[in-house]
Amino acid sequence: MAQGLKTAWLPGRFQRIRRRAPRFTQPDPGGTTLVIDGAHNEEAARTLATTWKAEMKGHLGTLIVGMLDGHEPAPFLQNIAPCVKKVIVAPVDSPRAMPTEKVAAAAESVKLRTETAPDLRTAMETVLSNDNGPVLIAGSVYLAGEACRLLGATQPEIL
Repeated sequence: MAQGLKTAWLPGRFQRIRRRAPRFTQPDPGGTTLVIDGAHNEEAARTLATTWKAEMKGHLGTLIVGMLDGHEPAPFLQNIAPCVKKVIVAPVDSPRAMPTEKVAAAAESVKLRTETAPDLRTAMETVLSNDNGPVLIAGSVYLAGEACRLLGATQPEIL
């Protein structure tokens, strides 16, 4: 049981990956740290923010966010705001996706510098090509899963 706990991991929960644009699937030890987390509500955002502050040692990141309808983007983003310097809103690949305009308006309402992207791949390429520090991808379990697929992050990565 002890060995199992040592090797257990939960994909999409503060899952750290080091990558550099534009080749998502090629590791680069000097590359950007990406954190993928399926957090999508206010409580999960509080926990994510606490973990980010402890693990990232005060570094502000760029948030790539997408959410599903039925969630409240403003409280989620209010809790994440102290951890990020910029937000890129990308649509979630789901019929239940919240319109990017609604998520972007919520981000702007909590005073976050915000832009939109047509899809997650474009958002990731934009952020990684600018090499602006760590990247947080959060707001939906679906978005987290898509990020893992795009990055080829199907196994735990030890940093």
